[in-house]
Amino acid sequence: MRPSHLTPVFSSINVSMSSSRTNLGTKALSAAIEAVQFDLQASTNEIALSLSLFILVQGVSPLFWSALSDLKGRKFIYILSMLVRASFGQQTSDVDEF
Repeated sequence: MRPSHLTPVFSSINVSMSSSRTNLGTKALSAAIEAVQFDLQASTNEIALSLSLFILVQGVSPLFWSALSDLKGRKFIYILSMLVRASFGQQTSDVDEF
């Protein structure tokens, strides 16, 4: 089966939206640090640590995914990464406390 000529366009849009996620997440949390501190009753250091870990994981994880995609294939890794993302998204949406 041959992919359509729109596949590269959709792939480019997907990569662009995924790469902007880190920037948007960081900006949203940075703008609401006081509200997050109050809601979660966390210190400034704890909020800064969570933001730093978020940026670190977003920067380092592509190194592992790219190596795995060379070994296992891109389709498998793409599906696996979507499952991991959905799983962690579900788990973090259920958190009530810090």
